[in-house]
Order: sequence, then C-alpha cells, then structure tokens
Amino acid sequence: MDDDLEDRGGEEPTGGGLRVEERAAAPESEGGIESRILDAMRGVPTGEARDLTTADASAGPVTPPQLSTFLWDRLRDQAVVLASGIRAITTSNKTVKWPRLVSDVTADFYDELDEIDETDPGFDEWEIDPKAIKALVRGSSEAFDDSDPDLLTIVRQNLETILALKLDRELLVGNAAKGFKGMANSTGINTLDAAGTMDNYDLIVRAMGVLAGKHVPGPYAWVAHPWTETHLGLLKTLTGTSIASNEPLPRPENVPAPATTTQIGHDDEAGTSSILVYAPSKVAVVRRQEVEILVDRSQEFTKDAVLVRGKIRAALFLPYPEAVCLVTNAPAPDPSA
Repeated sequence: MDDDLEDRGGEEPTGGGLRVEERAAAPESEGGIESRILDAMRGVPTGEARDLTTADASAGPVTPPQLSTFLWDRLRDQAVVLASGIRAITTSNKTVKWPRLVSDVTADFYDELDEIDETDPGFDEWEIDPKAIKALVRGSSEAFDDSDPDLLTIVRQNLETILALKLDRELLVGNAAKGFKGMANSTGINTLDAAGTMDNYDLIVRAMGVLAGKHVPGPYAWVAHPWTETHLGLLKTLTGTSIASNEPLPRPENVPAPATTTQIGHDDEAGTSSILVYAPSKVAVVRRQEVEILVDRSQEFTKDAVLVRGKIRAALFLPYPEAVCLVTNAPAPDPSA
C-alpha cells in the first residue's frame, strides 16, 4: 500500500506530469547564485514587472532551474519538515490523481488440481490539490535602490523565512479552509496521549514502536515545540528514588534528536504542545510548478513603489497515514515562568 514512495533508483514516473526531485549538487556555489538573483531583482526596469522564476533563460542572468532549486533549498533550511528528508514531487498540473491500493489479493492453500479462486485488489485514488501560499512586500524605489544594508537582501530573506514557516505549519498541523490538512489533522494517523506528563522518553519510544508495528520502516523523525525539548532536557537521571548527581537524563540511543519549531502550536494555558513522530520516507510534499519570485516596478512612476511577491503552491501527500504518530498534550511549560 505504501510502495508508491519507495526509492526507484532515480527512475522518474511517467504520466500525470509528475517527477520526483533529485537533489543533485548545483553547478556553482550558492553565494554566486544568490548574488545573481539579487542583481536580477535590482535590474528590473522602471515600469516593468518580471517573474524571475519563469522568465526565459536568455532574459536574465539566472535560469529558472537554478533559481527554483536555490529557493527550494533555502526553504528547506527554514522548514523542519522539509529538512527531515521528506520527498518533494513537482507537477505542472492543477490537481494530481494518484492511485492507491485499498484491499489486497486473497491467497490460500490449494491441492495440486484445485481450481484457484480469482480475486482482484481494490483500488481508489487520492486527489491532491496544491494550495497557494503568498506574501507581498511593498517599498519605495528609493529605499530599494539606495538602502544600506541592502533592502532587497532583507526582503528576500524575510520572504524565504515567512513562506517556509507557513508551509511548515501547514505540513505539520494545517487545517485551514484555503490550505490543506497537515499530518496532525490527517485521517488514519496513530495517536498517543501524554496527558501533560513526560518523565522520560518512553512516549517517543512507544510512538516509534507503533510505527514499526504498522509495518512502517525507519528511520523516524520527530518534531516538538522548543519548550517540550527544554522540558525533556531538564529531566534528571534517578538512582532508586533520588537524583543521581544532578545528571541529565540521557536520550535513548534509538531515539533521534528532535527537530523543534513553534509552528507545531502551543497551549499557553495548559502549558502543553503536540509531538509528531513520523517516517520521512513515507511523507511527501507535492509542489505545483516552482517557487515564484516576482518583482513589480510598474507602479513606480505614479506611486514610487516597488513590489516583491513570493509564492509557493504545495500540498501534503500522505498515502500511508499510519506512518505518522501524533502525541498530544505533551508538557511544554514556559521556561521563564
């Protein structure tokens, strides 16, 4: 059922306009591409609008593949779910329909001359509709042209961060009407309740055991609020009923270090948050086309305004929801309280 995302040794699937992203090394340094991106943004003539991601390669110093790869990798730096190693699938279609197996062929024992019963597997399909995440920045042409430090650098970095954090939140816990369901709100995932108490890493070990029992192979990743990690980091080792020399409680060898983000949410009144434990190999993000950066100087004559817009079209693809375990009500007390 979950073989759709198995490694195919670099082979690209045919049909449906899909391709699995292979993250080959860029032909030149990140700094060189970044510098040329900024030069291209500054070079948009007054009165024009230019899409830096879909323009013809001959029209500017940065080709679309270079720019999209650079921007997507920068998003990975900010987004913990992307950084955990989930697959990125690119499509040019508005929606994607992906087949799935919902019931197995039946096998049984037969004598040598017995007629074998025919059975057919049951099929269904997912329909994946990438949603748009957008951000817009407006500034004066004088500010963009003359600022020191460079305002375009500040704007670009902020756009990367905000787009990445919004995408990360949707992948984790998204449930907005105009967005898509994230892992925590997907139907069919596993759940455990911490009930506000965690004196050790047992719940994480149990969550990993739940995934293994659902035939979900590792390695596993887990995402927690920074204050949950702080709580666990303050736990001490016990000898009998006493604390042993104030030693921090070691994390079990089979439990990886957590990724932390405030995008997973926090209940300030209860002092709790959620933890997501999942297998990155069984989770994917479908992105439509490429990350878009558009610089618009068409309003500069009448309003002295320069606009910079960023956009991602993406959605979570979770063909095997049993690959996710949600731990609710994990302690996440404010360390300053």
